[in-house]
Amino acid sequence: VHLGGIIRFQETELSLFMPIIEATAANLHAHGYFGVVGLDILVDRAGAQHVIDANVRINGSTPLCLQRQDLISLGTDAAKYSTDYSIHASLDTILARFKTELDQRDFIILSALEYPSPRGIRTDIYGIVSGKDVNHMLQVEHRLAQKGLRTGA
Repeated sequence: VHLGGIIRFQETELSLFMPIIEATAANLHAHGYFGVVGLDILVDRAGAQHVIDANVRINGSTPLCLQRQDLISLGTDAAKYSTDYSIHASLDTILARFKTELDQRDFIILSALEYPSPRGIRTDIYGIVSGKDVNHMLQVEHRLAQKGLRTGA
């Protein structure tokens, strides 16, 4: 189960991986695959790159890749994607409670699903928490937790 990933945009030079990404994509396309693919690439101590897993589907890194340029333009260096956020509240309540974080793009809700629970409405959220650095991002996540957002089922 993938629960999330953290990226530091300024420390992640994606262009270094383009040759292996393009070669892997060409190989997959030659075998009839068309669509999103996420690659797990191992870089050994000598700097050689090795594809250790090709996830031929939307995966945990896809939302961070899609939001990368927008977040960088806002001065964000660190971001975390998680499929594991939940809160006992309706989406309308969530949008009001987290208005500051949503407006500042410190919290981006990618999808939300409301359903009944013994404590009322529960909403599961796939989302991104971001910050100018890892410490700021963790502070944002802590502030969201203080407002009721939880990780884990």
